[in-house]
Amino acid sequence: MQMALLMVALLGFVQQAEDLHALGCRASELGVPVVLYVSRSDCTYCLRMEREVLGPLMQAQVLGDKALIRELVSDLQVPITDFNGQPATPGSIAARYSATLTPTVLFLNAGGAEVQQKIVGYNGSDFYSYYLERAVTAAAQKPGGPAGCAPADAAQPGPAAS
Repeated sequence: MQMALLMVALLGFVQQAEDLHALGCRASELGVPVVLYVSRSDCTYCLRMEREVLGPLMQAQVLGDKALIRELVSDLQVPITDFNGQPATPGSIAARYSATLTPTVLFLNAGGAEVQQKIVGYNGSDFYSYYLERAVTAAAQKPGGPAGCAPADAAQPGPAAS
């Protein structure tokens, strides 16, 4: 089990969420939704989904220009910034979205509102990529932005905002 966690950490399929407000501002600037993948550090189904679906999609850059994707490891106690610019924990953010089962994939607009039905659980990769891509496309049609973003010319360049 520890080896599997180490492999995921080394491969880094999905960047961890740190500042959801900045991420929302960047998503608003790019006109794309935020995909928040809620996991737990001990979730074997999360590891399978990362290896079988998210990893290949990220490596093939299938979703790269269609959404900003971040992982929220709900059992970590590290402080992060929520969509309102307030300090929070990953667990408290997951609870706001009723993402108690993992993996859960949330489809959010730039302001943090759910704009597409979440995908809960993982049983295998058969149609998961299809449903994920379809949900991202649908979420992109439902814009909304965060308050208090800096003007575009003052924003950091590139999609690396977290």
